[in-house]
Amino acid sequence: MKMADLVHTWGQEGTPQMGQWKSLTSPKIQMPLELREVSAPGATDRVWEIQELRGGSMFKVTLSGEALRHHRRGARLSDAEAERAACLAVEEALLSPPDKEPGMTYEISVAEEELAEAVETTD
Repeated sequence: MKMADLVHTWGQEGTPQMGQWKSLTSPKIQMPLELREVSAPGATDRVWEIQELRGGSMFKVTLSGEALRHHRRGARLSDAEAERAACLAVEEALLSPPDKEPGMTYEISVAEEELAEAVETTD
């Protein structure tokens, strides 16, 4: 069984489990990515693990509840918009020094600019 085939759900005791891996291409630089949401139930922050498939680096991306509350639309952010914002954050990290090492995990956050761009450009 491949890692991408694993699907987990929340356990009886509230233990966080992982979501299913989803393959997609980054919005601007067309980098192949895999992501899965690992947010805790009831948490205000949304968190993803995103793997960059060409170089093999992993990112833990957080979209804070505070950023969501300050989002100018005031409307609920769709899953597609949230995922696009997370992917834009990974692109920014990949293009910023230092070079990212295969097998390493980098913790990053979605910036307000990435969130705004994701909302403006998501179909």
